[in-house]
Parts: sequence; structure tokens; C-alpha cells
Amino acid sequence: MHTVTLDVHDSIYDQVMTLLEKLPKDKLRIKEDKIAAEIADRCARIDSGEEELTPYREGMDAMMDKIRSKHAAL
Repeated sequence: MHTVTLDVHDSIYDQVMTLLEKLPKDKLRIKEDKIAAEIADRCARIDSGEEELTPYREGMDAMMDKIRSKHAAL
């Protein structure tokens, strides 16, 4: 078996996946990089203004505050 990595533009992604899904399942294994897809999706939402980018330090401080308040009640 061979491994091939494809970088597919969003505009043809569905077409490529449709083609690949028509091939015999026992001859082809499709592994998508879910982390890369999530990062790309988040970047697109930030670029479009749909989601706001939080500076690292502020995000970590907010997370620590949530953890402290949750465990302080125990």
C-alpha cells in the first residue's frame, strides 16, 4: 500500500472526497487530519470576524479562574 498526501483547495474538497468514497473500501483508507481542519476552521472564523481572537495570556487567566472557582467550591 502507498501513502499519498493531498492539499485540496476548499472549492474542490467535496468533489475529491466524493470521488475517493466511490473507490473500493478495502483498497483505500481515508485519514483526515482533524486537528488541521479545526485550526483552519477557527482561523476562517477569526478572519471573517465571526469569532474573536483572545490573547494567550487572557485566555489562560480565564481558564485558571474557572478552574479555581470550580475547585474552591469542593
